[in-house]
Amino acid sequence: MENTYWNSNGKYQKKYEKMWKLVPSQGEVIIDNNNELQEAIENIRQMGRLYYDFYNNGCCNVVEVLTETCYECGGSGWKEEDDDDEYADQMDCEYCGGNCTVEGETIIDPRYESYVYNLQWYVQDNSLEKVLINCGSNYSNYNFPDKDCKTLENFTDKVFEKSWNTYINNKSKTLELL
Repeated sequence: MENTYWNSNGKYQKKYEKMWKLVPSQGEVIIDNNNELQEAIENIRQMGRLYYDFYNNGCCNVVEVLTETCYECGGSGWKEEDDDDEYADQMDCEYCGGNCTVEGETIIDPRYESYVYNLQWYVQDNSLEKVLINCGSNYSNYNFPDKDCKTLENFTDKVFEKSWNTYINNKSKTLELL
């Protein structure tokens, strides 16, 4: 995809860059005496962190792939050859490769759950969680299907648009902060 914030030409790129000036270099956004603007800019920060992890890290920080005991070998990591010989060789389990575990459910990492659920509530769109989980499930190959990229861009646009409206409505207070 060409028109992405990752390529510095997203739909609301210039507006995003103006709002980003209110995001601190570390920690949550704190804007005294303006909770509405604080929430809007904090949502910009949270979306930025999730967006960055999607494109830069394949969601390896945002998503956690749980592991389960391998059901083929029962967690031993090996399997005996099908031989009646009591001294048969043991081989690595073909299913888990001798690791004793296999990948299970993919979830949003607890450190990022509040970001995902907050942003989905903020724009009344539940598509973010699914896109991040899909990305994190396949992060080792950095293969981002266009459908997922488009969904992420559309979701990000919604966050930035809603935050921009708040930013503009608080422009006089915003100018004091810059």
